[in-house]
Amino acid sequence: MEAPKVRVFRVEGMDCADCARKVEDALNRVPGVVKAEVSFQSGKAYLQLEVPQAEEEAARALSALGYRLRPEGEENALGYRLRPEGKEKGGLPGPWRWALASGGLLLGAFGFSQLLPQLGALAYTLAALVGVFPLFRRALRSFRQNPFSIQTLVSVATLGALAIGAQAEAAVVVFLFLVGEVLEAYAVAQARGALFALGELLPRRVYRLGAMGVEEVPLEALRVGDRVRVPPGERVPADGRVLQGEALVEESAFTGEALPQPRARGTGSWG
Repeated sequence: MEAPKVRVFRVEGMDCADCARKVEDALNRVPGVVKAEVSFQSGKAYLQLEVPQAEEEAARALSALGYRLRPEGEENALGYRLRPEGKEKGGLPGPWRWALASGGLLLGAFGFSQLLPQLGALAYTLAALVGVFPLFRRALRSFRQNPFSIQTLVSVATLGALAIGAQAEAAVVVFLFLVGEVLEAYAVAQARGALFALGELLPRRVYRLGAMGVEEVPLEALRVGDRVRVPPGERVPADGRVLQGEALVEESAFTGEALPQPRARGTGSWG
């Protein structure tokens, strides 16, 4: 019986490690998914699918939680993307629109409280409710998987503050939380962009040593144990050790070392 094939997907909407854990748990419960592993750093999901239909079930399961599952093949040939998620669509990543709306309403509520004090509480309440809405929606979507998520706690705290008459405090806390989520998502997008840019440094084709001599093959054709030839001036295509020859190898992108490092037989493991 053929072993389940591993497929690579991109998961859109993950902005924290807790999101990756929720996505992984949800995928592992999908019928037809033998095993799912999710990497928050790269934003990828690795699925062992028992049946092809499981891909659609997995996409529906994540859609219910507010995430999007996209096949790796929709990217470029190597599956890397120079611009991090959200950048190509314009604007900042994360809930920046909600943060902007919440901040604008908060500023307006402050003005109302100075000019029309009797309407100040109502304006702060509106600012708090608008700001907490995306958090409350995400809390509801993930409540079955994690009823004590940070979105749930912030939503309960906001509604509790409104109930006791602390409208201004509730609006400020929600706004600051949204700003924090935007900054976190931006930092994650920058880190992923750096990882994808490193991936773009890999050569598209490599020279593999086989029984018939040297053959030029796509990078994706390499397997563990293959031997490759790296001509002078070319990039090292994969992790490994030098079997023959010696050279100076620039490793600044990985180690930060400015000067090329000597590599000879038995050295040079980049894994």
